[in-house]
Amino acid sequence: MGASRDKKMRRLAADTAAPAASKKTEEKTSGYMKKVIAIVVAVAIVAALVLVFNSSLLYRHGAAVSVGGTDYSVAEFNYFYNSAYNALYQQYYTLYGNNASRYMPDTTKSLSTQYVDEENGTTWADYIESMTLMRMNNMTMLCKNAEAEGFELSESSAKRIDESLETLPEAARSFGVRTVKAYLEYIYGKGMNVDILRKCSRMEALATEYSAYRADLYEFSDEEMDTYYDENLAEDNDYITYRRFFFSGSSSDGTNAKGTMLDAKEKAVEFQSRVTDEQSFIDLAYEYAEDDVKSTYEDPGATLSGGYGASLTSSYYTDWLKEAERKPGDCVVLPDPEEENTLDGYYVIYYVDRDSNDYPSVNYTYMYVPVATVSRDSFDSDEAYYKAVTDATAGAASAANEIGDSWKADNSDENLAALRTQYASSISDTGNGKRDGKYDMSAKISEWLFDESRQVGEVTVIDSDYGSGYYIIRFDGTDILRSRALAKSELGSEAFAQWQEENSAGYKSTLKGLIKLTKKIPAMGG
Repeated sequence: MGASRDKKMRRLAADTAAPAASKKTEEKTSGYMKKVIAIVVAVAIVAALVLVFNSSLLYRHGAAVSVGGTDYSVAEFNYFYNSAYNALYQQYYTLYGNNASRYMPDTTKSLSTQYVDEENGTTWADYIESMTLMRMNNMTMLCKNAEAEGFELSESSAKRIDESLETLPEAARSFGVRTVKAYLEYIYGKGMNVDILRKCSRMEALATEYSAYRADLYEFSDEEMDTYYDENLAEDNDYITYRRFFFSGSSSDGTNAKGTMLDAKEKAVEFQSRVTDEQSFIDLAYEYAEDDVKSTYEDPGATLSGGYGASLTSSYYTDWLKEAERKPGDCVVLPDPEEENTLDGYYVIYYVDRDSNDYPSVNYTYMYVPVATVSRDSFDSDEAYYKAVTDATAGAASAANEIGDSWKADNSDENLAALRTQYASSISDTGNGKRDGKYDMSAKISEWLFDESRQVGEVTVIDSDYGSGYYIIRFDGTDILRSRALAKSELGSEAFAQWQEENSAGYKSTLKGLIKLTKKIPAMGG
C-alpha cells in the first residue's frame, strides 16, 4: 500500500508540474517569435523606406517647402531653383553678353563650395536658394489671388507650354538619353516628370500674366501720365533719328599715321561744311565713300541710324544727340576737330529728329508661320540645298496666305481660335500687341499698323525680316498716346509693387525636412 501510494503521488506530481513547464516553454518560444517578427517588420520597413527613397515617389510627393499653406515637393522646388538660376544668368547676360558666365558660379562644381560673399560665408547655393524662395513666395501669392478672382492662364500661353513639352522626346534623343524621364531628371533632379514640369511652367506663366493684368487695372489722369513721362522717361524713351558717316584715320598697316588722321579730319570738316539738308548728306556720303564700299551708299538708308535714348551709348556723339537744344538739321564733326582725338577717325553726324512718342499707340493680334529649318548637311549639293530652302519658304508663304485669307473672310476671335487649331502644325506662335509703339517692331509691320487709313479688323500677311517666316496680323485699333502708355505702365508697376507688399505678409516659405534632398546645382545652367 505504501509503495503503491507513493507511486500514485509521484504520478500526480508529474501531471500537475507538466502544465507549468509547458507554459514556460511557450513563453520562451513566444518571446523568441516576437523578436523574430519585430526584426522582420523592421527590415521590411527599412527596405520600404530605401525603396521609397530610391524611387521618385518621395521626390514627387514629399514636401520640401511650404508657402502660405501650399506644399511644394522636392521636384517642384528643383524646378523653381533651376528657374531662379536661369533668371539670374539672363540678368547677367543682359549686362555682360557672352561674358555673363564669368560672373556666375562654375556649374561643374558644387554651388555649396563657391561663394558669393566669402567674408560673410554666403555660398552660391545659399544665394540662389534664397532667391528661389522669394520667387516662390511671390508666385504663390499671385496664383492664389488669380484663382480667387477667377483669372485664368491665357490659351496662347497654355498652348506654348504644351508645344514646348511636345519637343521633349526629340530633345532627349539629341541629348543622348533614351527617355524623357531621364532627360528631365538630369536637368531638374529625381522625381521630375512632364506633369510636374507642365504644372510649374503654368504657375510661372499665370503669375506673370496676372501681374501684368493687375498692374494695368490702375488708372491715371492724362496730366499725371504726361508729367511722369517728361520727368522720368523722356530721356531714355524718346526715339532719336540721325545720320552718320565715318572718315577713318587708320592707314593701310592699321596704324593711325599723322597724315592719315589729318586727311580724315580735313575731309570730315569739308563734308560737314557742304551739308545743307538731309538729302545733301545722303548724296555726300555716296560721293565721299571709298570705291570698295561706294555701292553700299547707293541705298539712302546706309547712313540712317536711330534708337531710344537709353540704347544710344556712343561716347563720341550720344551726348550731342541728347542735348535739349538739338534741332532737326544740326550737323557736327565729332570728336571736335579742335581738340585731341583718341578715336581712329572722325564722325559727321546729322540730326534728323526726336520722336517724343506723342502719337496713338496700336493694338493688334497676330499669328506667325515660320519657314521650316533646312540643314545644309542634309544635301549633297548647294543646288539641292537652295531648292529645299526655296520650297520651304514657298510652303510657309502658302500656308500663311491661306490662313490670312480665312481670317480676312471672318476676322473674329472665334475664327482665330479655330485657325490656330486647324493650322497648329504651321503656326508656331500667336499673341497680341497692346499699346505698342512704331519702333517696337519691324519697319514693314510698323508701316502697315501705323498707316492712318488702317481700319479696325483689317488683316494682312507680312514677311518677317531675313525671310524667317510670315506674320498674319489683325489691326485691333489705336489706343492712348505711346508716351502715356509708357507712363501708365511704369505708374501701374509702382502701384502694383505696393499692392504686392501689402498682400505678401501671409506668404512666407517654411523649409521642410526633405529640403535636404533638393538638387543644388542646375546641370545645364549658364
